[in-house]
Amino acid sequence: MESESSTATLPENISSAVAEKLKALTPGTYCTHRSWGFGQIKDWDAANDSVTIDFKSKKGHLMQFVYAAESLTPLPTDHILVQKAQALDALKQKAQNDPVAVVVDGIRSLGAQ
Repeated sequence: MESESSTATLPENISSAVAEKLKALTPGTYCTHRSWGFGQIKDWDAANDSVTIDFKSKKGHLMQFVYAAESLTPLPTDHILVQKAQALDALKQKAQNDPVAVVVDGIRSLGAQ
């Protein structure tokens, strides 16, 4: 399966709104789903109009482009869950050295500004 992260590989019948949402769901992006929780986009499969996502309990889950755009929420790199997934030791160190910053990151990650 060849990874494609260009909207040029998207089917022509996908609306521009869906294509725009998919731009934020390229391979490597962390995301959340209301049922399956936290996951990471692993690959785009343009031949099958789908993305492959690794959720904690559903590794290699395939999701059609349109459904992925509608149901996945991409997470920024400073989101607390992304920090935990990418650099758990650094997050633990940050919690020891600056626990207030970790709490602020957690609150920001929940959507409070």
